[in-house]
Amino acid sequence: MVEQIKPSVKLAFMDPDWMQNHLKDHPNAIKHRVVADGSIILAAETSELQKFLTAHMADKKFFGDAKELKSR
Repeated sequence: MVEQIKPSVKLAFMDPDWMQNHLKDHPNAIKHRVVADGSIILAAETSELQKFLTAHMADKKFFGDAKELKSR
């Protein structure tokens, strides 16, 4: 999620712990795959991903802390 664009860009990414816990409790919430290292790959269609994000983005734990991007 974009939190700020000026004077620098700040982005917040989905919290992988939240996602792992949510999918453990709700394995059919969204189409996904768990790869060898335990990472989760979301594999749903775009419209399903958008619906999932919209349904959960108000949860304060859904996104991690925003990170500031700096140009090199």
